[in-house]
Amino acid sequence: DKYVAERLRAREFAHQLTYDDDIINGSWKRAVVESAQTQWSGDVPFLRDEWEQVIQAGGIKTLEEYFRSSRRGRGRRMSRAQKASLWKVAEAYLRIMSEQQKWDIGRAMNMVEDALRTGKMATPYAHIIVDEGQDFTASGYRMLRAMVPEGPNDLFIVGDAQQRIYGKTVVLSKCGIAI
Repeated sequence: DKYVAERLRAREFAHQLTYDDDIINGSWKRAVVESAQTQWSGDVPFLRDEWEQVIQAGGIKTLEEYFRSSRRGRGRRMSRAQKASLWKVAEAYLRIMSEQQKWDIGRAMNMVEDALRTGKMATPYAHIIVDEGQDFTASGYRMLRAMVPEGPNDLFIVGDAQQRIYGKTVVLSKCGIAI
């Protein structure tokens, strides 16, 4: 998280990282209200989880990518119309957070990953050692993959799934990490 904040600051990005559930949930609630015409019928916890576990975790940037994305394990099917409706709410959430000059950590990690992948940001790393790997999110792993060129001994990850704090399983291959 410190690396993310420093990289964004170095690029003179004015937004602050927030972990405050009141701010994040409040922004989602406002996005639902402002997107009332979308007929979103889901609740805010589901919406936020879909954003974090499917959209951000998958690095999804467009509605078309979201339509094609795998939602395996989410426990609830969604039609194209429901996905389109959810996407409109997510766009409103991004706009609201931007107006407040705040980003959740997953969004910030995705921004740093994009900058690394497109060459807008350089990385000095040849190798990365990860401790407590079980607590990293998919967005975190995708960013780590972008931080170091793929090669022998590029990433060394240590973790214990039995100590997972957040209860979310990450599939490394979906984050671009070959094991």
